[in-house]
Amino acid sequence: MQIKTNSTAVHAPFANAWFVTDDPELNPAIARCLAARLRTHKASLQKGETTSTASALALSAYLDALPPLSDPDNIRDFIACVTHGYRKLIIQDWQVPRLMYAAHIALTACQFQQQLQRAA
Repeated sequence: MQIKTNSTAVHAPFANAWFVTDDPELNPAIARCLAARLRTHKASLQKGETTSTASALALSAYLDALPPLSDPDNIRDFIACVTHGYRKLIIQDWQVPRLMYAAHIALTACQFQQQLQRAA
């Protein structure tokens, strides 16, 4: 499996491995979250909202754009988006443990479901 970047391809030897990157150029989920944040921030400022209100609305848009915790790939992307948001000071410190806990519960549920399917 190859992952394309701007000018080079990065070889990912294990296609099923949990390859988590918080680089928006490599992860479309992060790009979607960032686009939602930017679009909302700009629209809020154009409507005359204060900078702090626009920032709060932009954070909400970023969180709303997080992938659903419905399968392992989405969970991986969710974690990448949360990690990127935290590193770039988009998501507040107190929110990160709650979001990561939700991802942990979802991953556990997916693993349990996979075990049930193998046992059947």
